[in-house]
Amino acid sequence: EKSIGIINNFSKAIDICSGDYIAISDQDDVWMSTKLEETVNFLKNMEKKYGKSFPLLVHSDLTVVDEELNVQNESMMRSQHINNEDDSRSALGILLANNYVTGCTVVINKELKNLSLPIPSEAIMHDRWLALVAASSGAIGFVDKPLIFYRQHGNNQVGARKYFSYANVKKFFQCSYMYEHILKTVQQNKRIWEKYQNPYVGKYIFFLKEKNLLGLW
Repeated sequence: EKSIGIINNFSKAIDICSGDYIAISDQDDVWMSTKLEETVNFLKNMEKKYGKSFPLLVHSDLTVVDEELNVQNESMMRSQHINNEDDSRSALGILLANNYVTGCTVVINKELKNLSLPIPSEAIMHDRWLALVAASSGAIGFVDKPLIFYRQHGNNQVGARKYFSYANVKKFFQCSYMYEHILKTVQQNKRIWEKYQNPYVGKYIFFLKEKNLLGLW
């Protein structure tokens, strides 16, 4: 009916879904033919390990392509030096600082949907919020192969910049950008702590509060 923004759009769309498994799809990307089969089977195997009532998220690598689907990079994860962590605590430690889960590859189960919605205003992006909830209250799985052609063009809301790109280096030296990013990250992590009470997140929050780093409290 009206513009509600990227995060609220994804939150609303996920909330409408009624199935046991939900795959997030961005309109400009192309799924490889086995994408759903492989991610859902991976998730089902995780359910055998953790149980069907356990909140779960599965994501995969991506092949970066241009507007015409010409391959720019076979593996986005490797080209950007992004490591996947199988251990939930290690995954949570990384996600508290930076995201490594790309939303257009994600499949979640109904339990994670119910636990993570509605996505709050403090969330930096929908995929990072889902990953944080999964890491703090459930588990994350990774299919170590590209299952999506990740299309890059001039209108990407979030893109696959080169690791040492001019845009990334420029942002690094912009103090106002860095401060704003840190502030948003802390606010998001405070919300994760308030909602899910994970002890590891609690230690992080109490440490920042005690040190009053950057005057965030």
